[in-house]
Amino acid sequence: MKDSTTSSQDLINHFSHYSDQIIDLNKALIVKRPNNKNVVLVPQSEFNAWIKSEQVSNND
Repeated sequence: MKDSTTSSQDLINHFSHYSDQIIDLNKALIVKRPNNKNVVLVPQSEFNAWIKSEQVSNND
């Protein structure tokens, strides 16, 4: 599934909608910011899995 993209202002204006979408669809949201300083929002379950994977990789 393709990740969604929005502006930081749109995220502020529709935070609840985007938060629900991120969780319900289990997908990332790319937030475009000035000077290409973008951020990505992901469900906490995905973040936790990523952190666990990083910890395992660092222990090898």
